[in-house]
Amino acid sequence: MAHTRVELPRVAREFLRTESGRWCKPAIRLLHRWIFEQRIDLTALTETHIEQFWQQRRLRGVATVTLKNHSYRVNRYLRWLHSKGVLSFEAGRENRKPIVLPRAACAFIDTLRPVRKPSTCKGYAVDLRDIHAWLDEQELSVDTLDRGGIEHWLGSLAARGLLPVTRYGRIINVRTYFRWLSEKGEISADPDDLLRSDDLPKIPTLLPRPFPVEADRELQRRFMESGTPCGQALFIMRRSGIRIGELVRLDPDCLDEDFHGNTFLKVPLGKLDNERLVPLDDESREIVMALRQIASGDRFLILPVLSRETLKKQLTAALKDAAFGLDIPGQIVSHRLRHTYATELLNAGMSLVGIMKLLGHRSLNMTMRYAALTQHTVVKDYYKAMAQIARQYELPTATSSCTIDKPNPDRMLRDVISHLRKNALAGSNTQRLIARIHKLRHEIAHLDTAPCSPMKHPCARKQSAG
Repeated sequence: MAHTRVELPRVAREFLRTESGRWCKPAIRLLHRWIFEQRIDLTALTETHIEQFWQQRRLRGVATVTLKNHSYRVNRYLRWLHSKGVLSFEAGRENRKPIVLPRAACAFIDTLRPVRKPSTCKGYAVDLRDIHAWLDEQELSVDTLDRGGIEHWLGSLAARGLLPVTRYGRIINVRTYFRWLSEKGEISADPDDLLRSDDLPKIPTLLPRPFPVEADRELQRRFMESGTPCGQALFIMRRSGIRIGELVRLDPDCLDEDFHGNTFLKVPLGKLDNERLVPLDDESREIVMALRQIASGDRFLILPVLSRETLKKQLTAALKDAAFGLDIPGQIVSHRLRHTYATELLNAGMSLVGIMKLLGHRSLNMTMRYAALTQHTVVKDYYKAMAQIARQYELPTATSSCTIDKPNPDRMLRDVISHLRKNALAGSNTQRLIARIHKLRHEIAHLDTAPCSPMKHPCARKQSAG
């Protein structure tokens, strides 16, 4: 159902023009639409009204991450209204007291620092801070935690709307923490009984979503015709299969050549902390050269307006603008360019190992999620396999140039004798049978060597009769 467009009041438009109001317009529009539907005057707004507004958003199934982002922006707006004397209350000041990790949790994270990346240690700290905050709310402690309490905690994770992949990683990290506590004697319960393998949520397998062939060609044409750095950067991303995080961190000196004159794109350390070289065609190389002239003396190949994250949003917006009007099912995201790159190479006959190296994956399982066979390639491979099967089972035909070997009676009898000698039983009449077969061999050999009388030959009798 389409919503009625609500005109923002003057005070809201004034806030959006301030530095604090940047990127807050969608959240502010949602709030004022709800105020208009509830027929509430802005100056009469109370904290109860705000709570009702968020409750309605939760009932509509809005994602937890979206609610947090909107809450941050709406509270900023409400505090600004309070500073201007429009509201009588100040919102967003009831921040929770930060959770201080206990000594044991800090010691556990310290053991990880020499062997894990800083981002991994930070993720452990976030997950342990979360479970200790929940334990404080429930007035529980780690040493008294039992299976019933863990089931309650798992239920709270699902009730908060966390994605399966987020809950999966959190459970794994907490179980590792519990195992360390068990080794140190801090807890008496079995950590593998507290958190079992059955508690891990099933992570949905995302099917590859490459762009349709016709839409992909049109997108590349529109990228080139745009003449903007964002359009040219998206073209490079499509032709090289790099991630958007790698794209925005490309160095101006990202081109490399070998002794044969082949051009490669040097991809910086990415998601899996690996650096790689991706072959480039002449068209992509010229675009990189043009971007390098614009970014002369700068640290990055593609210049951001504000920050790397802002540049990612600009690239996503440019992709959506280029895809406008095209028949593309599903959500338009930049990662689909990477899916399309891998799928095109697979359908062209490139091996999975080669595609894995180009994408920077560590296993073929990761590559299989990106590369999807088109129906045309499946049909072509099917008929190719059926033709190969038909050739394998094709029977030889007798022609003038192909002769079939006649059976050799002597060789067949020798095989029978060899079989009888190998499988002879004690006390049997095998020797007598072998002697009779030898006699038969001599008789056959005598027939083959004896001269044939013309009168006794069938053909000779027919000739004489004629």
